[in-house]
Amino acid sequence: MNPELSHSHKLTFHAARPSPEFPARPRMIHGKTAWVLFRIGLLLMVGGALAMSHNGAGLLAVGALMAVPFIRERLDQRNANRQDLADAAELRAALASGMAPQPLEPAMLTAGGQQLEPEEESFIDGSPVEVMSYYGDPLIKRRGFFLFFGGPLAWAATAVGNVWLMRSNKRLAKKASPRWRDPEAAQLWITSERLILHGLTGKRSWVQIRYQDIPQAQLEGDGIVLSLSMGPETLMKIRMPGPAWHYALIRALMPTTIRDMA
Repeated sequence: MNPELSHSHKLTFHAARPSPEFPARPRMIHGKTAWVLFRIGLLLMVGGALAMSHNGAGLLAVGALMAVPFIRERLDQRNANRQDLADAAELRAALASGMAPQPLEPAMLTAGGQQLEPEEESFIDGSPVEVMSYYGDPLIKRRGFFLFFGGPLAWAATAVGNVWLMRSNKRLAKKASPRWRDPEAAQLWITSERLILHGLTGKRSWVQIRYQDIPQAQLEGDGIVLSLSMGPETLMKIRMPGPAWHYALIRALMPTTIRDMA
């Protein structure tokens, strides 16, 4: 157990946060739909503005309505991020004043057949998260070029074909580039000694990550990136509601030497 958080004379507070709805990651199923509607709405609004007629006013109105879900989603996400940062600052202030998180009974952990170690304490019990891996795919480019002989139509076809080939290779390169992939729904437990993950699809089953095995930890807008020194993966992202708040809690639970490195 982290000695900085184990003194019995310290005041305690409940670390467990309410579980808000999982935030929309840009380009998820509903996020992508909102983005598509937004782009169509913009086209309709531009068309309505150019029409300058009664039908044009209708196009403007329809386009504006189609853009609303995307704008609302972005505003909700921005407000959630601001609230998360404020909550994280409040948590850090509480920890700095000598308070410590109050342990809770890990009912969901024990229901899954897992047990805490002696003197280990749990602070988050089965919070819904997504676990992602970072890697790239082998790139297979379409090689060659188009060349059509003949009149102007043949030269135009040559130009169009080569532009299509170039853009196709760019799309393949973007798709194969290293990025966060394979989001998997999971549950997260945060204890005084480790992070425990349980994949809901059975891919990862039970994964235990001790703080001493996390040489690097980084906060991103929608989750926490962990660089691991042991295990099959060296880079893992845990995407969750309130990432800044959870990051502040995890950093507080890490031993001082590991915390300075992270």
